[in-house]
Amino acid sequence: MELQIVEKKENPVLGRLEVNFRISHPSAPTPKRLEVRDQLASLLQAAPDLIVIEKIASLHGKAESSGIARVYQNEDQMRSLEPPYLLK
Repeated sequence: MELQIVEKKENPVLGRLEVNFRISHPSAPTPKRLEVRDQLASLLQAAPDLIVIEKIASLHGKAESSGIARVYQNEDQMRSLEPPYLLK
C-alpha cells in the first residue's frame, strides 16, 4: 500500500488540517481506515488519535482509492465537530 497526499489545506477557524489523499493498493482490497490513519500520522507527523478519516472510495476498475481526512490540533475540537460514528 502506497499513500500519497494530493492536497493539504489548513483550516484555522475549525482548528484542523484537511487532507485529500490517494492510495495505490495493487492486488489487495481497499485498506482499512486504521491502516490509512497510521500511515497518514507518520507522513504528517501527527498523533493518530487526532486524525479522522471521512471517506475512502475505490476508483472503478483500478487498484487505487481516494479519500478525505481531517487532522485536528486537539481532542476537544475534534469531538465537538465530528459525528460520533466517525470517531468510533
